Amino acid sequence: MYHERILEIIMYILKELKRQKDLNDIDYKELIRFGYSDSEINAAIAWIYSKIQEDEKVFFKNISSPKSIRVLNPAEQRLFTPESLGYLISLKELGLISEQDFEFIIDKISTSAVFRVELSELKPIISAFVLNIDDPNDKRNRLIINNNDTIN
Repeated sequence: MYHERILEIIMYILKELKRQKDLNDIDYKELIRFGYSDSEINAAIAWIYSKIQEDEKVFFKNISSPKSIRVLNPAEQRLFTPESLGYLISLKELGLISEQDFEFIIDKISTSAVFRVELSELKPIISAFVLNIDDPNDKRNRLIINNNDTIN
């Protein structure tokens, strides 16, 4: 649940950045009003800053034309509830996952024994994927787990 909440904060920050805001211009107190803790907010900010410092992309740009939309075939559509599919698409639209990541996630779920993925089941999978939770050598993972700083 902790990592899912961090991913939600990252999504909020990226939405604000796409509105042409600077990281310093974002109202982080709004996140506190939404019920997120200082450590969760700091972990999300640390993750974003670590991506920037390592010259990694914070969010992927859609390479496909704006008129091009990936349509799921009927078998793929049955794998997801409308909420879970909407969440996955919003991650792609925000640029948190690339087109290739989107395809990889769909392929992984289609080859699993899951009949239909609920949003509550998809969020931990996506947060582990995006935040590299399974990789103990990833610096961003350590920042998220060990972050106890507070926002001033």
